[in-house]
Amino acid sequence: MAIAVASLAIIAVLALHLTVALIPGMLVYIGGRRLTEWMQHHSHLRHPAVWSVAILIALIVGAGSVVVERAAESAAAGAGYQGLVEQMAAALDELRTMLPPWLATHVPESLAELRTAAVTWLRDHAVQVRLWGQNTLRGATYLLVGMVIGALAVVQTRPAEAGNTPPTSWVGALMERFALFEQSFGAVVFAQLRIATVNTVLTGIYLLAVLPAIGAPLPLAFTLVAFTFVASLIPVAGNLLSNTVIVVVSLTQGLWITALSLGFLVVIHKLEYLLNAHIVGSRIGTKAFELLAMMLLFEAMFGLAGLVMAPIVYAYAKAELRTAGWI
Repeated sequence: MAIAVASLAIIAVLALHLTVALIPGMLVYIGGRRLTEWMQHHSHLRHPAVWSVAILIALIVGAGSVVVERAAESAAAGAGYQGLVEQMAAALDELRTMLPPWLATHVPESLAELRTAAVTWLRDHAVQVRLWGQNTLRGATYLLVGMVIGALAVVQTRPAEAGNTPPTSWVGALMERFALFEQSFGAVVFAQLRIATVNTVLTGIYLLAVLPAIGAPLPLAFTLVAFTFVASLIPVAGNLLSNTVIVVVSLTQGLWITALSLGFLVVIHKLEYLLNAHIVGSRIGTKAFELLAMMLLFEAMFGLAGLVMAPIVYAYAKAELRTAGWI
């Protein structure tokens, strides 16, 4: 029955769109537990769980402060962004000359016209934009609440170990389920870290070596590489986000470079599916085709959240089957 309760909990998370709370909460919990265990063995501090949570909060706040500070400095400087805007305007002009006349008429003549079209679209779709804003705010709230729950769980609970709880205890059985889920989540997360590293290396080679070698370096190339790593920590969706930004910036170098970037990033995006299936599959002891099938099924059932959760849920399901001796 404990397995049924755990399965219903996972389905509820997916159906109620709580993935955005579950993943950061689990990341904080696992990171806090690992840091707590390390401090218990290598330090003599009292209340190591409290210290580990404090360190995690300091790291998160510090990283956020650095990002905000760098963004503010860049906005204040303005020169880099102004140059980027000017190059994109030139790219629009080039695009209009290269496209057939019937298609060129749909391309804005200037960035001012593009901004006007954007404002008109926003006015015509005000209800949708308001809904997106509400969903974004709700998602940010869920993310924050998930992180708080994960931090409190680090301080107020002890780590559960699968196989060490009495089978007659409901609480013990549920904690054993959670321990298996935690192990599966950790395996998938560390595998995703490897995938993000591969994506970043390949993107870095393209942005920092290939494009400069052909005389078409992109502005903000190092920033784009760093953004690729951070975004790639989100399975599939992060890769799409970073690719979109790179293609938009590629407009500054003309249509052909944009097409080249698009082709390269399409290959990288398809490669991530195979990397995800192979690397995650090796971590959780499953074959690539099984994981790909689960990713497609979960995406069809639950959308993007299902695609992100599919490797985690499948890893947990296989762990339960192994524990029960069925595989």
